Amino acid sequence: MKRALMLALTTTLLFSKSAKSPVYNPDNLYAKTAIVTELNRDDDVVTVTDSSGYMWEFSGCEDWMLNDYCSMVMYDNNTALIFDDVIIDVKYEIIP
Repeated sequence: MKRALMLALTTTLLFSKSAKSPVYNPDNLYAKTAIVTELNRDDDVVTVTDSSGYMWEFSGCEDWMLNDYCSMVMYDNNTALIFDDVIIDVKYEIIP
């Protein structure tokens, strides 16, 4: 269920980016670190898991490998629940 929801949210984000870029309220942005737990190169989808065990997905498998860390900028959609949050940006993270 969580996975399907995250895929739907990611898909929504991808299609909304192709239109006019939204303006995000900085008060509703936050950072999240996660680890790559699955790569679907056929569909170009990267699945990451955060420290709470929630799974998030984004597109662009090209250089990602299993167990890589990433830092994400998240948007909370001005709600208290994280299930409608979207990934705004993803960067490779080096954790010593």
